[in-house]
Amino acid sequence: MELIYSIIYLLLFWVVLYVILEAIRWMFPKIFKKLGVYYTFAFIKIESKKLNANFFSIISAIPTPYFWDYWFLIGALLSPFISIFCVALLIINLFSTIFTPNSPPPLSPIIPGVNLPSNHLSYYFFSLILSGIFHELGHALAATCQNQISAKFSSSKSPSSNSILNHPSPRRFASKSKRNSIQIRKCGIFLAGIYPGAFVDIKNNSKFQSLSPLSKLKIYSAGAWHNLILAILSISLLLFFCPFILSFTHSTNIGLTITAVSPHSPFINHLFPGDIITKIANCDTPNIDSLLKCVNLIQNQTFGFCNSKENLRQYFDHKIECCSNNTSVENNQLDCFETNYFKNKTLKEIEVNGFKPNEYKHQFCASIRTMNLFPMCLNQNDCNSDQICIYPQRLDSVFTIGLKSERNILYAGDPEELLYTIAMSNYVVNQNLGLNFEWEWFIFWPEMLEKGLGYLSSISGALGVLNMAPVYWLDGEHVCKVLMMMAVPGMEEK
Repeated sequence: MELIYSIIYLLLFWVVLYVILEAIRWMFPKIFKKLGVYYTFAFIKIESKKLNANFFSIISAIPTPYFWDYWFLIGALLSPFISIFCVALLIINLFSTIFTPNSPPPLSPIIPGVNLPSNHLSYYFFSLILSGIFHELGHALAATCQNQISAKFSSSKSPSSNSILNHPSPRRFASKSKRNSIQIRKCGIFLAGIYPGAFVDIKNNSKFQSLSPLSKLKIYSAGAWHNLILAILSISLLLFFCPFILSFTHSTNIGLTITAVSPHSPFINHLFPGDIITKIANCDTPNIDSLLKCVNLIQNQTFGFCNSKENLRQYFDHKIECCSNNTSVENNQLDCFETNYFKNKTLKEIEVNGFKPNEYKHQFCASIRTMNLFPMCLNQNDCNSDQICIYPQRLDSVFTIGLKSERNILYAGDPEELLYTIAMSNYVVNQNLGLNFEWEWFIFWPEMLEKGLGYLSSISGALGVLNMAPVYWLDGEHVCKVLMMMAVPGMEEK
């Protein structure tokens, strides 16, 4: 159902956008041509030639001789290994899909509304756009680098022009590039359906064809090389930089901050963003890993409550119809409980513990709603000497959720609902900052930072690897052709 809604929303978005663009074009016929905007239904592109000189400015920002040449040389040398790895990964993914269909394959497409939650769309689009821009920037810088090397090579042959060629301005270089260098005709961004991206149009002229195979390989592999660098940088920020920066404002391993509660969650109106879960049942939850272990423990163990002996006396006069009929009495206010406390005890031992012979039972009816006032127990050893561990019989799983605010919530149901209907973060805002929790962004931004960098690393890494597949229309096609030219001298690229 979510997929159908996603498709409907997407179609509505493109219909509305197309109508708006047509209305603007009708009122201002030449505006889109001046701005470099081209569109049709479900596709829009913005391109410009004004950024071409900026690529040379980036190259010139590092004065170290031949830094960029060695930088792109590393990407060129790695490109064959990335292509081989990509082919092997695709083969493994194919065999995994055929022979182990029940297991998740190493690679799976990201489909909004299917395996991509709607609240993650912003991370998805941001990562795609940034990865695409970084990819195309690599191609543009590699081509500009070859122009700079050509300029320096020419200057070594013309001493009288050293002062101009060694320190050319972006405008002078752009004008010279039109007649004797590789031309970057235009660059821009686009949105096709749900896929955002970027592009750089490098003119395949005689100058480009005269480049050596290694120089071409540097240009073709630069996009994937930059994507891998972006992925490595994102992972490094995620593992090292984020914990360091967040340590000034947040703490970890002291609880779980609730960042969102699903509208369909059984905890709605009971748990709220900003609440800090410190334990469930008698199991501490300092982080997400401990929460997973606690949920597994609750599913496989029966927890009870350490109820005081004085409190239990009020229930011993009740009839145990709730246990015998397996139904609650007194308007569902009482539920069936049992205890092993009195088993294998003599009457004298029972009297020593403060009970008369007619006051104890193995089963009795008590109010489940008051149990959140008492600590939980697995057996009698978890309780104090003046308490008795009692177990609910009618409910499969009953446990308390302990909050840092010293408020306990009693929940009867599947503990996995905590995992599926509540979003939580390992980061807890430091109390000494004195912040008002109405600043919701301050609660959410560690999670936003982690998700953003996580998506960026995975999408940029996948784009870098998959783009090197020897497939038509991908960079891997050109890399494969150039490698064949280098392996077979005299072979021409077609």
